[in-house]
This record gives sequence, C-alpha cells and structure tokens, in this order.
Amino acid sequence: MATEVETPPTDPEDGDIASFPTPRKSLDNLQAELKDLSDTAQQLLTEKLFLENECAQLKKRTNRLDEELRNLRTPPFVIGYIQDRVGDNAVVRNSNGTVFLVSVN
Repeated sequence: MATEVETPPTDPEDGDIASFPTPRKSLDNLQAELKDLSDTAQQLLTEKLFLENECAQLKKRTNRLDEELRNLRTPPFVIGYIQDRVGDNAVVRNSNGTVFLVSVN
C-alpha cells in the first residue's frame, strides 16, 4: 500500500507557512506604520496648536466687541445745564436747545 504525500495547506487560516510574514517583513511593516502614525500625530498636534491660537484670538475679539457693545448701549454724555428740578428729576437744556427730563444721581 502506497501512502500519499500530503500537500501543505494553502489557506492562510489553515497555517500555510509561506503566508506568514517573516520577522524582517513584520519589523518593516511595524516601522512603516509607526512612521505613518508619528506623521499623523505631528499633523494633529500642529492643527491643535493652530486651533488653540485661533480660539484665543476669537476670544480676544469677542471681548473687544462686547466692550464696544457695552459702550454703545450706554447713554451718550450731553453737555448742558440744569434749568429746573422736579422732585428726584431735573430739567436739563443742552447746548443746541433741546430740553431733557433726567433722573438725578
């Protein structure tokens, strides 16, 4: 009775030795992957710094605009003189002749 020579399995899941990477290939693959990940990490850090800087600039601009809005919302200062007092208020005439009833602080 003759015995048949078994052929090695060809499916990588079945353990085909030829399909397994050599240690050198594995090392090269890992080094390439490490380089790609390092490059990606560097790009992300650069982008993070850029965004943090932009955020700080936008916060400063927001603060300046808020201050400008507060200034615009305050009543304007008018030069004039008190014409009369009415209780806690005063009648004030400004330089162009307009008369105002204002509260006295």
